Amino acid sequence: MQKTQYIFLATLLITVFSLMGALTPSIAHATNKAVPVIDLTLENHIFTPKDIKMPAGKPFIIRLKNADKTPAEFESHDMKAEKIVGGGKTISIRIRALKPGTYKFFDEFHEKTTRGTLTAQ
Repeated sequence: MQKTQYIFLATLLITVFSLMGALTPSIAHATNKAVPVIDLTLENHIFTPKDIKMPAGKPFIIRLKNADKTPAEFESHDMKAEKIVGGGKTISIRIRALKPGTYKFFDEFHEKTTRGTLTAQ
């Protein structure tokens, strides 16, 4: 290769990578806007709302605020999700697209009393 070909190739690669970097935040931002967010609160070891309805076939995010002082563990075998949230903290849990049906979730640290359901329709 001649020197001018190297310079052309280097310039082309720099341009392509610069464009990729400029476009990536826009693509990620557009994707995040399209994902619905469900706000869920845990207080006195009770989920509010206790029963949630969502469209089937679309991924979504559960934003869980733990208003209690103690940690909790959001868990759902049905949705294949689990995540610990500290006392007074908020977390986000990404859930894949679900088939129509009812999915149970609970706080593993207080499993007998802290339960809820999500119905995908």
